[in-house]
Amino acid sequence: MTGRHPTQPLPPAAAPQPAGLRPGFTAPTTILMADGRQLPIWCLQRGDPVQNHSGGIARVVSLLVQRLGPRALCGFNTDPPFFTEGLRFLATDGWRCLKPSPGEACNLYPTLGPLLSGCRLLHWNHGYRKSTGKAPGLRAAPLFNAYDIDHIEERHPSPATRVFSLVFDRESIIISSGFLVHGPTEEMIPETPLREYPLKVVR
Repeated sequence: MTGRHPTQPLPPAAAPQPAGLRPGFTAPTTILMADGRQLPIWCLQRGDPVQNHSGGIARVVSLLVQRLGPRALCGFNTDPPFFTEGLRFLATDGWRCLKPSPGEACNLYPTLGPLLSGCRLLHWNHGYRKSTGKAPGLRAAPLFNAYDIDHIEERHPSPATRVFSLVFDRESIIISSGFLVHGPTEEMIPETPLREYPLKVVR
C-alpha cells in the first residue's frame, strides 16, 4: 500500500494502462439510480436507469466484468480503494484521470489532466436542486461539493479480483460512490480485450 504525498504527485507523463484492460470499480461500489437508490455496481442490469449529474437518466446497455490483473486498486484519502486507473473523474477544473485508457474518447469536457494529490473532485452531498416538474420517479439535479484529495492510496490485491464496468445508451456523467465519473457508450470503447484478461458481459 502506498500513498502519494502532495510533494510527490503522479507526473502527467505517466504510462497509460495496457490496452484491453477496461477501467472499472470493485463490486461493492455504489451507483446512484434514477429513483434515488444507491445500488452496488455488480447487481445492475441491462435497461436500468442511472441518474446523471444534471437530473436526467442514462440506461445501462451492459455490465462488463474483467480480472484486475497487474493493476492497482485506488482510493482517496482514508477511504478503501474502489477503482482502477483509467477512470475519468470530474473535478472543479475538468476531467482528471490516473493513466488514461489508450484511445478512449470523451466528448463531455474533453480536456483531461492528471489525477493527483491536491485535486478537488466534485462529490454528491446527498442533496438535490428544487424539483422543476420532472416526470414522476425522477429526481431533480443532484448537488455537489468539492472533495479535496490529500493523497491517493494504491493496493495490489489478487490479480483475480473482479472489476466491473458499465456501458450506457448515451455518453453520461454518472455518480459512483458520490463522485462524478465518465459513463461511456459502446462506440467509445475501441480496445480489444487481452486474451489473458477476457472481458465478459455478465448482463
